[in-house]
Amino acid sequence: MKDSRPPIVSIVMPSYNVEQFIAAAIDSVQAQTFEDWELLVVDDGSTDGTCAVAQRYARSDSRIKVLRKENGGLSDARNYGLERARGELVHFFDSDDRIVPEFYSTLVAAINGLDFVVCGYFRDMEQEEGSIKTHEVRCEALSQPLAVNRSYFQLLTGIFNYAWNKLYRKSFLVGNNLMFTKGLSIIEDKEFILRVLQCAPAFAFIDFSGYRYQIRHRATLGNQYTDELIPCHLRGIEIQYAIMERFTADGRLLSVDKGNYALFTVKWILTCLFSYSGLSKSAIMEKMAMVLDNELVHDHVKNSAPSALPDKVLRKLICGKNSQCIYWLYKVFK
Repeated sequence: MKDSRPPIVSIVMPSYNVEQFIAAAIDSVQAQTFEDWELLVVDDGSTDGTCAVAQRYARSDSRIKVLRKENGGLSDARNYGLERARGELVHFFDSDDRIVPEFYSTLVAAINGLDFVVCGYFRDMEQEEGSIKTHEVRCEALSQPLAVNRSYFQLLTGIFNYAWNKLYRKSFLVGNNLMFTKGLSIIEDKEFILRVLQCAPAFAFIDFSGYRYQIRHRATLGNQYTDELIPCHLRGIEIQYAIMERFTADGRLLSVDKGNYALFTVKWILTCLFSYSGLSKSAIMEKMAMVLDNELVHDHVKNSAPSALPDKVLRKLICGKNSQCIYWLYKVFK
């Protein structure tokens, strides 16, 4: 008789044209030491063999289910899976990444009566020659708010802004109507976690790195230039400031952290403009003006504390709204 008992963990895996990578992701789920899970592969209108690969796994493992839908984007696919998840706990797993064998056993043990838990991860960066360079992003067992003299920017910017290194209690998400915002890209995880925090959850950071975030040489929403990139990142600064304010009691540190994050974001926007956009000089100058005139940037970058000389120079140019010098510096040194 088929077991109708709900699993403890529901894994929601949105998938779109990841035929090359999804097998490794599913293999890492099947290799888990914790076995009481269901995997919901949400095929978001893939046009390659993604669905066929997932269905092959589903035929041999009853815990794997393939859900097909019209393309609606990452947030829509996550919501689709969450609505159909039967588990007590939910994990949002990107289909081109992997997890270590102890991922679910560790996070399930840590969540106890909490609404969610957060862990560290490995950033596996594919090099041009094909090798992998790995960097561990540690997650300490941090206090909330952070202890005095602890910087959110240094400790948590690379931890808190992702959906995939957290295990949520489904009743908390559903009870607070917490869904991802459909149509929002680039900053969808950051925007979601801010709304999560606004519901006053009980959560904990655990000193364990269990997720393997794969960074490959291919176009993604994060590194290709579109018209929505700059507005999204500028909105992302506002969201990040709101998150920082919830963790940082030290006003001086908060001011520096906001400045550092603004400078960090401007650097990435400039990289996208000069390396990926293909825009003319006049168009780039227009886009830069949009960034330099933004109050969230201009009013806070001056409080940043960069250590590298190029960043110090860029900070001064941003504060002076010197777009001409910025343009030629990036044209020469990009």
